[in-house]
Amino acid sequence: MRKRLFHTKRGGGGIGVFVFVALLCGAVAAIGAGVVMHRGPDTAFVIATTQDCRRAFDEAKCQAIAASALAVHANSAPRYAQERVCELNFGLGACTSVSVLNMTFFAPEVAVVVMARDAADDAKALVPLYFEPDGKGESVDEARRVYYRGAAVGVLHRKRFAGAGISMLTDLSGKPLSSSAVRRLRNG
Repeated sequence: MRKRLFHTKRGGGGIGVFVFVALLCGAVAAIGAGVVMHRGPDTAFVIATTQDCRRAFDEAKCQAIAASALAVHANSAPRYAQERVCELNFGLGACTSVSVLNMTFFAPEVAVVVMARDAADDAKALVPLYFEPDGKGESVDEARRVYYRGAAVGVLHRKRFAGAGISMLTDLSGKPLSSSAVRRLRNG
């Protein structure tokens, strides 16, 4: 009589199948949780040109955003009594006339408007930025620092892709400016 060294049942492997199914269910659950918990990007929405705005909004909404941005800019940008003094700091043609109540002054032109993502209807979630003083970085493809309330906020990059202009805004460390950073700027 022969002795078997290993005892095997026909149709065995039930534990292996159970482990495989359990691992498969765990993976599906982890992927499902990741999809549900995944948040969209927190990058701010950058509007540097009329075309940038029109890609995302209709004409009426773009005009409302521009009006809100100019109202914020009138209260946050440096003010100059004379245009030539403003242009001495920001460059020839880089200043615009601003009227608030019965007062008119000159301020650097708005270079870019950034908005917190999904906050197009919230004027408190947008920030108008202006270029750095002294007219540095005149080239369209060159990166230029942008400011809010006299402090450097980030760098505006204007690049071309397939003939279309693309405006990108990064913070001073080179990362895309976030929506939460935009809200902090307005509230801080």
